[in-house]
Amino acid sequence: MSRKVSDWLDGFMQLTENSEPPILFRKWSGISAIAAALQRKVSVEFGLSLTFYPNLYIVLVGPSATGKGTAMQYAADIINQIPSIRLSAQATSLQALIRRMKETDLTDIDPVTGHVLCHSSMTIFSTEFTVFLGYHNRELIAALCEWYDCQAKWSYETISRKREEVHGVWVNLLAGTTPDAIQASLPIESIGAGLTSRIIFINEQKRGKLVIIPTKSPEEVQLQQDLVADLEQISMLVGHMGFTSDFAEFYAEWCYNAVANPPFQDRKFDGYMGRRRKHLFSLSMVCCASRSDDMIMGLEDIERAATL
Repeated sequence: MSRKVSDWLDGFMQLTENSEPPILFRKWSGISAIAAALQRKVSVEFGLSLTFYPNLYIVLVGPSATGKGTAMQYAADIINQIPSIRLSAQATSLQALIRRMKETDLTDIDPVTGHVLCHSSMTIFSTEFTVFLGYHNRELIAALCEWYDCQAKWSYETISRKREEVHGVWVNLLAGTTPDAIQASLPIESIGAGLTSRIIFINEQKRGKLVIIPTKSPEEVQLQQDLVADLEQISMLVGHMGFTSDFAEFYAEWCYNAVANPPFQDRKFDGYMGRRRKHLFSLSMVCCASRSDDMIMGLEDIERAATL
């Protein structure tokens, strides 16, 4: 089935062009929407036992009224029309999150191998990250750290000694917050090796532009419908993504350069630095799915991911 738009992320940026949120907030909200559609049923096998999934922890950071919630709402309006994408509540407890993941109980069949893929894929969508996270909620922070790695089976023992198990863990996160709220809600030990090393923080200091009366033209309504149809098509992708030799060559060069020229020298960034490869693969999968259903990541995908 052919796509309605040539590239989903480009189409999303076009849809949100006449709005106030800055470019980066709009772009990364679109990226998170594609990741939410791919879920745990799409992956990249790299080596003997290393598997990458397209989940991302994205937090939009900026002062109040910079357009974080508006950018996220554009993505939510599309995501909410696709039943297979499971969302958490904006404010919830760890126990409720675990129950929500267990209830997803999704099943897909790999069209190449015929294997049945059972997974508990969930996207956390929170316009107020600190409301979702709570104040120094170490238990939830620890769970988010563990879920990021997409374990095949994750266990949790409740206060009543009841053991909860989630199979095929996959959690994607899109949230918004302010710099002051981050400092207030996160314990100091989470900085560096903890939760923050798994998050891509998107920082903007002011809104993109002033829009007095937002439009709702027939062309924009049609484009939104096209994006819904294409994201639903993206949500049907199942299996392992491959990659071209050009992709592999660029990846090797990128890795060598990352070691020789790290973007940060502060030791607090060591945890994040160690996860940049995972971020790169996740973004490459998103970029590939954005433009095509072929499930083959090419040079253009990893170059775009590295730029992002």
